Amino acid sequence: MLRKWGMFVLMLLATPALVLAQNTGKISGVVTDADTGDSIPGAQVVVVGTTLGAITDVDGNYFIIGVPVGAYDVQARFVGYQEQTVTGVQISSGYTQEINFALREGVELGEIVVEYERPLIQKDAVGVPKSVDAEEIVNLPVRGAAAVASIQAGVVSEEGSGTLNVRGGRGSEVTYYIDGVKVVGTAALPQSAVQEQEMIIGNISARYGDAMSGIINITTKSGSPNFFGSVEGVTSESLDDFGYNLASVALGGPVVGDNLNFFFAAEYLDQADSGPRAAGQLRVSDATLDDLRAAPTSLRALDGDGNQVLIPVPASMGETYLPVDSHGDIVIGADNTIVAGDGTVINVPAGVDASSINPDMVLSSDYLPESAFSVDKLKRKNNYSRLAFNGNLNFNVMENIRMRVGARYVTSENQGMSSWAIFSPEDANVNTNRDMQFFTTWTHYLSNSTFYQLQFDYTDRTGDGCDERFDCSIEGALFQGDISQDAWATTRGYKNLAFETVQIGVDDHGTADPADDTPIMGQRPTYSYRWQDGRFPTSETAGRLIFTAGGNGPNGYSEFHNTQMRFQAMATTQIGLHQLEFGGEFEQQTRRSYGFSG
Repeated sequence: MLRKWGMFVLMLLATPALVLAQNTGKISGVVTDADTGDSIPGAQVVVVGTTLGAITDVDGNYFIIGVPVGAYDVQARFVGYQEQTVTGVQISSGYTQEINFALREGVELGEIVVEYERPLIQKDAVGVPKSVDAEEIVNLPVRGAAAVASIQAGVVSEEGSGTLNVRGGRGSEVTYYIDGVKVVGTAALPQSAVQEQEMIIGNISARYGDAMSGIINITTKSGSPNFFGSVEGVTSESLDDFGYNLASVALGGPVVGDNLNFFFAAEYLDQADSGPRAAGQLRVSDATLDDLRAAPTSLRALDGDGNQVLIPVPASMGETYLPVDSHGDIVIGADNTIVAGDGTVINVPAGVDASSINPDMVLSSDYLPESAFSVDKLKRKNNYSRLAFNGNLNFNVMENIRMRVGARYVTSENQGMSSWAIFSPEDANVNTNRDMQFFTTWTHYLSNSTFYQLQFDYTDRTGDGCDERFDCSIEGALFQGDISQDAWATTRGYKNLAFETVQIGVDDHGTADPADDTPIMGQRPTYSYRWQDGRFPTSETAGRLIFTAGGNGPNGYSEFHNTQMRFQAMATTQIGLHQLEFGGEFEQQTRRSYGFSG
């Protein structure tokens, strides 16, 4: 029989879709006579609704180890005494909750019920940990593990960054654990799935071997013999411009009597602006953007009253020249147009003096009036969406063996545009991430004083980032630099100016012999593509602070694929009043990434 169970355990450990890990705590205390104060040996203390319990020793002391994180009722009873129950005892990972009972004699009396109060100081804590349970988390004015941790003393976080700096440490020095699984990607969870979040700031226990500044240890909810659930919806659509929408659902309950239960939670978040600014964002209208894309550059000239006038030059104009007359002035036709050498028609406002046209093109965006700009609270292309699932199954394999199987899946996508890209919102990146974790816990109670726990977890994290103007793949990224693509139609409109010497007329000496006439030579403006010299227009703007219409070039492509596999074994035993824990772990990580920029 033992051989069969051993083979069963090995099969579980060899299955990559399973993972081992569940956080547990301990209950201890003493049972005494309420009238005399004498200890009561042989009294029974049980965790209501579970198979966990203990009998007091000759001094009335008891302990219950390996209690899963959560809230429980703890009951003490002894023949000839009335029962006493302490309700709402909150078990935290790795800590001992001291629950003492004082029983009164008299079998005819009813049960005494006492409401549990969490102690202000955790006696067995190393350092100053902070734990918040599910009820506290729901009532906090923030969401997410990082946000909950950021409001604790000793933690600093830049608003909206999600990065925690614990007691001056770097953000990378904070390690997250979810159900005992070390997180290598995002720690996102449906809020309704969190049973407890523990924050360890400094003075970290030896059980966390490679942590430096802090630990965020999250335990998720489990099912129960009774069905329970919740539904939540949050929206800001009618209250602000930022489009915050969230929906979540959670459900738990029995599957097969008391031997198998489940818990499942899902949450969807969508934000039109994931990082709103109090001052808003400087913007121009879509109509203005269309004009800039069609004619990113202009020629300057003067009208009859000496006022400066801009002559928009179509981006479609290629390598060509502008015609000049015998005086060297650019030729304006009778229909107020300039016809370039490649046939491009440039419309000229009425009243422009041809001799005042400056052939050196300028950025059309530099001459926009103040009325063309607005400050909007909602930033362009700063949206974020996330879908998160979390679930687990809990098996009572035997009276003294418990197994927990669970998984977590998170996928997210965010679009980002530089604040410099006022005239080129299409110059944006889109990033997609996907995190999957699987875990299983095998807990075997060898006796009331000893149990061991095995954990195996597997994490798979992938993601990519790319220029949204192109196909988000390696193949698409390889052709980002092809200037003939439609995405670069505006970029092709930027030109370098040069002059070539051509004949612009003839000096007629008044003789009948044309051979006596002298050709009049002049400088004709010619244009070549700016991209041919390897420069994008932005490189010539003041300090490169503003991206010109058409963007700042390709944004490149990146991709990563990380995996983590861990195995842990831990044993806990109680010897008298002392609890001993020992164990070890094996961890293997694979990190692959590549990328290139334009």
